[in-house]
Amino acid sequence: MQRIGLTGGIASGKSTLAEALQQLGIPVIDADLVSRELMQPGESGYRASVDHFGPEILDEQGQIDRTALRRRVFEEPQERHWLEQMLHPMIRQRIEQTIVDLEQQQAGELVLVVVPLLFESGFDDLVDVSIAIDCPRELQIRRLRERDRLDTELSRRMIDTQMSNDQRLARADLSIRNDGSAPVSKLAEELLQRLRDKAPASRL
Repeated sequence: MQRIGLTGGIASGKSTLAEALQQLGIPVIDADLVSRELMQPGESGYRASVDHFGPEILDEQGQIDRTALRRRVFEEPQERHWLEQMLHPMIRQRIEQTIVDLEQQQAGELVLVVVPLLFESGFDDLVDVSIAIDCPRELQIRRLRERDRLDTELSRRMIDTQMSNDQRLARADLSIRNDGSAPVSKLAEELLQRLRDKAPASRL
């Protein structure tokens, strides 16, 4: 299977594009979903996080309050670094195993691996082709405000903790513009055609 890595800044439309590709028959492995699995009660990520941050990151049902944890780690860079150092090896191991399982099942010619921090975490060495979503910063901020009910200041800080859009585009093999001007389903179809044609690395 050809391994396709999809990345982009927060609220750039990664999940929406991945869902559209999945509807076209492409298996999808989403690092965010893997992370959420690892943070469920009984999982290793959950235990390590509660031991480190304390019970204040839990909600009334004993689940990790993702909003509370997100605010904590983005307000304290050293805590974000700790969380990433703890989770990334676990996420990588689970992604690698899922890819092996899909290959054994002969699940198709392509597999999409969605990783927000594809280059920052070094996960790009897991994939054959990397794709970066090119999304305007102000659109990211608006989506964060509407989707996650975050204020503008926190939204900007969250975006600024990640690799810049220009840096990400410079490292990716392909890029795709997602500014709301075209249906995501159309973007997915065009992208899939390019990948299946094994087109040379270039900008979509």
